[in-house]
Amino acid sequence: WKAAYVPEARVYHAIGMTSSKMKGFTTYQTMKNLPLLTYKNIPEPYLKHVQRRLNVALTLFLLRSITRGQLKYALKGRKDARRLKDAKQRQRIQDNKKISDQEFWALIVKDLPPNASALRKLRSLKWRILR
Repeated sequence: WKAAYVPEARVYHAIGMTSSKMKGFTTYQTMKNLPLLTYKNIPEPYLKHVQRRLNVALTLFLLRSITRGQLKYALKGRKDARRLKDAKQRQRIQDNKKISDQEFWALIVKDLPPNASALRKLRSLKWRILR
């Protein structure tokens, strides 16, 4: 598929419309989909590097789910991610990629997402302690 930028396009999206109505929805989806997305789409040379960072983020997310009373949703998402992991689907995706592994890696932002304020604070604290 191809993507195009259309400057005059407008998107109207109500953030949280589903998740605000279903307790644990976002927690479950995050714990299930992030590992699957990573496993299926990251090229082999970079998979271990990305998975190490993802495991740290998911562990922190899991701990936060405890404080929010959503541990059961986090654990169910993690369990379902392991159950749904599909090596054949990964192979099919990797076999049909249109760019090289290096081109893919160049597109990846190698930092925390812009809205990850809690993780940024934790990282900043770690840097201060290690100095």
